[in-house]
Amino acid sequence: MTELRPSLDDSLMPMAGQRDVVVLVCSTCKKPDSADGDNSSGAMLADAAVQAIGAEPPVNRIKVQAVECLGNCKRGCSAAILSPGDWHYVFGNLDAGSAGDLLVGARLMGSVAEGPLPWRGRPSSLKTGMIARIPPIAETGS
Repeated sequence: MTELRPSLDDSLMPMAGQRDVVVLVCSTCKKPDSADGDNSSGAMLADAAVQAIGAEPPVNRIKVQAVECLGNCKRGCSAAILSPGDWHYVFGNLDAGSAGDLLVGARLMGSVAEGPLPWRGRPSSLKTGMIARIPPIAETGS
């Protein structure tokens, strides 16, 4: 079992519940120094994220899903934190121990009613590993 290393003391972690948050974790990622065909890094991160977020209270409004490729191979392992209809973030250079950081980020995103993922309180891996910040898509008339 992978040990989680949350970046913040659990008592300081924000409460989720203001909005839905989805965490997508690339299960096929491998670290740049991994042997060919070794996809275990991404699979371990995905499993650890499922365990970490699955241990949250059922009212947390956070879901985690393993996906097969986020197209960020040069900076794997990769994950995304998004809020449907709101901001989306892609992160890289993660490892299996980053599952706790993803949980902190998801709780932080869910703790505000709308808008971007707050910078303050964000784990360092979600600051230095940010690949993209995607704003909400404006509704268009049909």
